[in-house]
Order: sequence, then structure tokens, then C-alpha cells
Amino acid sequence: PPETLTINLQREQGDLVLFVEDNGPGFCSDQDKRGALGLALMRYRAESAGGRLRIHSRPGEGTRVEFRVRD
Repeated sequence: PPETLTINLQREQGDLVLFVEDNGPGFCSDQDKRGALGLALMRYRAESAGGRLRIHSRPGEGTRVEFRVRD
């Protein structure tokens, strides 16, 4: 199937939440350190804006990135 990217911005319990999700190859963050600097910079920028970043990914299952900040 073709790769897809979904972007969703919504309000949840006083937070503004941005979800970015794809159906790509995914990765295992414990074993694959490629791109670790990029992920660290994303987390740093999220925290600098007063928010938090969560990344959910598994090999073969795509990746979901959640950025949450108090509205």
C-alpha cells in the first residue's frame, strides 16, 4: 500500500495537541539509534515551547508523533 501521512490538530482537556502519523516502516527506538539526534532536538524544541513530545513507533507499524502544549 502507498505510504500515507495524517496530521491532526485538536484540543483535549485544556491542551492543544498535534498528531502526526504515518504508515511507514517504523523503528525500534531502543535498538535503532539512527536519527537519535533529530528526535532529541524535537523533544528539546517541544519542551522549550512549554510542551512535551511523545513518539510511538514499532518496526512494520509506522510512527505516531504527539506534541502537547497547554492552551
